[in-house]
Amino acid sequence: MLSNLNNALRSAPRKLISLVIGYHVWFIVGAWLPTFRTLEIPLCFYTTPENVQITAPETVQVTLQGSRTDLYHLDTKSLAVHIDTRALTPGSHAITPSHEYLLLPRTMHVTSWSPSNLVINIHSNDQLDPSTSSGQAS
Repeated sequence: MLSNLNNALRSAPRKLISLVIGYHVWFIVGAWLPTFRTLEIPLCFYTTPENVQITAPETVQVTLQGSRTDLYHLDTKSLAVHIDTRALTPGSHAITPSHEYLLLPRTMHVTSWSPSNLVINIHSNDQLDPSTSSGQAS
């Protein structure tokens, strides 16, 4: 029994050193391997005229690919899909999301979107003033 304890104590430093080296190899190699992260992010519309109402999904689910370190340090609270509404006319629009709508570091890529097509409805609130549309001359 005493010899088993002596053998265990003699091999303990080697085991500890092996554990430390193994952890460091895992940490260093794993930090650069591609990692995936799925997030729910909001849609954000900009340059929207005051007289326009937009109906669209509130959020989009995206799967990002990048290094574990980059995905860990990503500020997910500041992510949003940015859509410029200047070119959208009243009616229904199907927009296929792309990386251009999401401001990400160059080291990350979007691998999937859900929904893959965003249906955005633009409604104009312009209405004629009833006092000027009566057709009567003053």
